[in-house]
Amino acid sequence: MKKRICIFVLCVFFGGETVLPPVFGVGGVYSQTKHGNTTSGVLRSSVIPNDVSTYPRSHCIHCHEQHGSVNGSSYIPFPYLLFNANNNTLCYDCHTNNGSAQIYHGSVNYDLSIHKTSASALWPGPTPVARTGVGNQGLCLNCHNPHGYKDGAFSTPIKNMAFAKEENLCLTCHDAGGPAPAAKDINTPIAKAAKHPVATYLGVHGIPETTTASFSWTTNKHVECVDCHNPHRVQSTLHTAGVNTIANTSPLYGTWGVEVNGAWPAIWTQPVSWLRYEPPTYPNGAAKEYQICFKCHSWYAFGALGAPTTTLPTGSGGNVTDQAWEFNPNNKSMHPIVLTLAAAAGTTAPKTLAAANQLTAAWTAGGTKTMFCSDCHGNDSTTQGQGPHGSAAPYILKGTSAGARTYWPTNSAGTLYNLGNNNATNAHLSGLFCMNCHPMRAAAANTWYNKVHTEHAGSQGNFTGAPVNNACIRCHILVPHGGKMSRLIGSSNTGSTMPLRYAYLGVLSNMYVRRFTKRAAASYNRPDCYITTPSACNTHGTNAGETW
Repeated sequence: MKKRICIFVLCVFFGGETVLPPVFGVGGVYSQTKHGNTTSGVLRSSVIPNDVSTYPRSHCIHCHEQHGSVNGSSYIPFPYLLFNANNNTLCYDCHTNNGSAQIYHGSVNYDLSIHKTSASALWPGPTPVARTGVGNQGLCLNCHNPHGYKDGAFSTPIKNMAFAKEENLCLTCHDAGGPAPAAKDINTPIAKAAKHPVATYLGVHGIPETTTASFSWTTNKHVECVDCHNPHRVQSTLHTAGVNTIANTSPLYGTWGVEVNGAWPAIWTQPVSWLRYEPPTYPNGAAKEYQICFKCHSWYAFGALGAPTTTLPTGSGGNVTDQAWEFNPNNKSMHPIVLTLAAAAGTTAPKTLAAANQLTAAWTAGGTKTMFCSDCHGNDSTTQGQGPHGSAAPYILKGTSAGARTYWPTNSAGTLYNLGNNNATNAHLSGLFCMNCHPMRAAAANTWYNKVHTEHAGSQGNFTGAPVNNACIRCHILVPHGGKMSRLIGSSNTGSTMPLRYAYLGVLSNMYVRRFTKRAAASYNRPDCYITTPSACNTHGTNAGETW
């Protein structure tokens, strides 16, 4: 016969049964939790008798039955006098459907997430104690305490009945020590020079966040892991370059986002009408990565602007820009975040660069490809967690390998990149970020893949004197998201409305081009660019073509 020792409601059984570790109400905070709220707290419909006057919301009997539950025909009560097994089955009796806080989409969806299926999904400890062994992986109890968990020295519980606050909950597993694999280490990149500073903010993130005010940079600025990831839907497979859609295997899967409501506005105009991509209308949340980014990098967070530049500083210098404004497919040029270049109404022929030599392998069908923001912004190391968590390079720029090709518009010595002095090698382009996707010229040739670049490679380049008159920023805008002129060209023409943020150092005279006519790469001629200063460039072209 099996023996049992009963002390109050805690029963410990002998005789071979496996009893999972308990989760006690630490510090007496249960009454302050979601479960313990007498108005909206736990209420199990299967309580017998189903009489809320006797067993009101938050009553312990909704999870524990004082005389013990019976486990089928064996007549062995469940551990801790629970009405069901001490695993997710217990939680799912109530938490079957979508929650109200945007990040729980029901038990069926959670069961498919990597946090449920991974063998590494175990609370590592030390506080509370680690969970180990078969059967504990993926339990709700790895992150949540159903009685609430006391917030350190405070007398209140941590939100969401979690074991740790905000990013600290995630980083308990996603650090260099695991149990998540080293490739999922997020703690290291968020400590780098350029980052999404999740550790800077505490208690600002709302649950749920239902209005634009939740994302205001002036009144509610913050960023937390759950702004970009849904821990109950998350998967682990990174996207393949050339798309902007979020697959059901993505770390971004199930996160809500925003999309322009209806048609995109006219060229170089701020999108001001937005639609939320969230359940139940959009059961899987955002369909494309930029929809997540635009929650913080558009009108949705900035409000109405007179120009795509704000007065809000970035952590890398320069002010934040409205990226939905920049990536508007009705602009003359943009990186294809929203639509392919072939589909972007604002671009004119030739819409894309020459696939044979101006684009790397992933982008050779350039006119039919889209991209993630994180194709450019991400970790500068390939051995840690990927994505725009942090980078040693400014603006969270990512390279092909640690420390490689992460510089723009100057090199590691702070000197402007330029077209060189008829160099036989590409040494003067070392570290140039753009070359991750744009080869620009053969490794051992004096000829560039674009005729304009070839014509301007000469004695004024290769860092031999100041000013560097054939520097990239003499023609191209400093923030290369998108622009009002083709090929990300800027303008210093009389009456130009190009914001100073797009000129090097915020000085319009650093931009030499005044007007520009778009051609195929091998077809440019001097009249296609109108330039009057400086004298070293020689005046050429006429006051015709595109301007800002």
